[in-house]
Amino acid sequence: MTFLEMAPGETPADKELIKRANAQRAAEVVHSIDPKGIVFSSSWAWLDKQLWPKQSVQAYLDTFPGDSIQIWEQWNDTSVSLGTTPMYKDLDYYFGKRWLLDSSFHTGATHRCMEI
Repeated sequence: MTFLEMAPGETPADKELIKRANAQRAAEVVHSIDPKGIVFSSSWAWLDKQLWPKQSVQAYLDTFPGDSIQIWEQWNDTSVSLGTTPMYKDLDYYFGKRWLLDSSFHTGATHRCMEI
């Protein structure tokens, strides 16, 4: 079992292969239950740019066909408070995949999400 924040594999090529296999298996499991099912993924693991450089995130997301994945972007407020570019901009708006922008996760405000 692996999680997005883990770095299994010995070589960079092994690590990328495992990430894509993880995505493919997640899609297979969801679609075995519901062929129209959607994998829901948080963006937080991709904060580690050494483990998840831009090209790795894109390869991971490209593993999911069409709209079979949706990303929950919950770090927008943190990037603003740190003075950094929001992750969704750094990752080219998640390369065309559907995503939700959570604008209040870290502020304690009433929970608000909007689908992008």
